[in-house]
Amino acid sequence: MARYYFDIQVGSLVAIDTEGEDHPSLQSARAEAAQVAALVGRDRLRDEGSIVVIVRDEQLQVCLTATLSLRIESIA
Repeated sequence: MARYYFDIQVGSLVAIDTEGEDHPSLQSARAEAAQVAALVGRDRLRDEGSIVVIVRDEQLQVCLTATLSLRIESIA
């Protein structure tokens, strides 16, 4: 198991994960990042914008990001 940290960026605000979670693989951490982005997006994206989940490894190096964006366009 490896420890991964999931920082969350909404606009200019960033919440740093100081505890992290154990995952058996980077693929597992990737799935968690997607789920976190979806859950935070559901609660925080009321209008246009984006959420970025920044995943860091045990050495605190960024190993992937997951971005969820919402864009609304009026037609007519």
